[in-house]
Amino acid sequence: MPRVEIEIVPPEVEREPDAFECIGSETREVLERRTAAIVAVKLVYKRFARKDRERGGETEVLVGETVELPIERGSAGPGFLADTIVRRWQDHQPLNRLEAVYARDGLDLSRSTLCTWHGELGGDGQWRGPCSCWRQAAKRRRTRAKRAGWAGWAVRPKLPKVGPWPARKPPRRPPARAVTRVQRRCPQ
Repeated sequence: MPRVEIEIVPPEVEREPDAFECIGSETREVLERRTAAIVAVKLVYKRFARKDRERGGETEVLVGETVELPIERGSAGPGFLADTIVRRWQDHQPLNRLEAVYARDGLDLSRSTLCTWHGELGGDGQWRGPCSCWRQAAKRRRTRAKRAGWAGWAVRPKLPKVGPWPARKPPRRPPARAVTRVQRRCPQ
């Protein structure tokens, strides 16, 4: 899988690059979907301290702002999540098929992970099970329709009861083989 590295530098360091020295970095990898490819984006948060600081004293460390992702502390970027949602809900691909598609691209991603991601995106971040937000929206629509007095699509119509069907006859058995008796005649 190709990897792309993005360095995130604080704005103070960008303005005065000679006044700071790099003292370390923090790294995080996020999956991202690019056109016809999945890319692991490596986010490197570099730490900086002033060169003219007092050695042995208190040091101010500057780090770039963290990139905001749709799922907090998740490993999927917004482009990859959009791709999974479109494939699942617009293209009607089940999770097992999506799992196989991503496995062909070299990404070992389970169905439960995809389902959890979609559940996390469904509302305020609380997991309520797969597609709970769609179920809740459908329930609200049915309730509004009932209150409005029009429930033609929300309530199953009562069909007329059809009378009892005639009883089935038991299957016919093949006729028993006729036994022929041979009578011996007495010789006279």
